[in-house]
Amino acid sequence: MKKRFDIRHLAHLSRLDLSKNEKEKFSSQLSEILDYFKKLQAVKTKDSLKYGQSLGLENIYREDVCEKSLSPKEIFQNANDKKRPHFKVGMVLGNDE
Repeated sequence: MKKRFDIRHLAHLSRLDLSKNEKEKFSSQLSEILDYFKKLQAVKTKDSLKYGQSLGLENIYREDVCEKSLSPKEIFQNANDKKRPHFKVGMVLGNDE
């Protein structure tokens, strides 16, 4: 059963200025999505196996271990333009050329 969803409240909360056509379109689309979720809720899953993932992978992350860091001298040795303790780079934002 299709029920038109009132999208005005969501648009207001999202600070969206929607046209009448957009409100009708989005209301219809959201109603269809919610109807689909109702169908999914009807699926019997009580006897289903629960899987977090299906590939049989195990934790692939390495352990977080503190290691020796580079010294400031090593960090800056390959820098083209340096002014310790910072790298000097060209302007990135604000130049409209």
